[in-house]
Amino acid sequence: MNEPQRIDEDFAVAGHLVEADFPELARQGVRTLVCLRPDEEEGDFISSDEAARLAEANDMLLRFAPVQGLDVTDEALAAVEAALDAPGAVVGYCRSGRRVALTWALVQARRGRPVPEILERCRAAGHDLDAMTEQLEAAAAGTGRA
Repeated sequence: MNEPQRIDEDFAVAGHLVEADFPELARQGVRTLVCLRPDEEEGDFISSDEAARLAEANDMLLRFAPVQGLDVTDEALAAVEAALDAPGAVVGYCRSGRRVALTWALVQARRGRPVPEILERCRAAGHDLDAMTEQLEAAAAGTGRA
């Protein structure tokens, strides 16, 4: 398994998942998966339709909101926000987890969490987002779009 890295108490980030990961994540108490990896992205990975089927078969919900590169959409922000507000543990995934970490960070900044704390949590989960500090500060101030 591509072991998810905990970024917060109930939220972890992961690279792409394989079929065998779904029952294991459910066993670990994950209730919601957020997939930010577009179906048309290159590489061998599970499609969003297959991921939704596997999630449902394991009593989990899949939220799919594809993000191209680091161009975080309002849809992706809403998917992460809804997952954070739902009960239970959440794993967000994409190719490497970086898009998920950035999206989580933007949501947290909008919710008023201090940017230095957000950056530290992301670093601890293996994602250095220091280059996104200005974007996070704008989100925190409510002056910038993701």
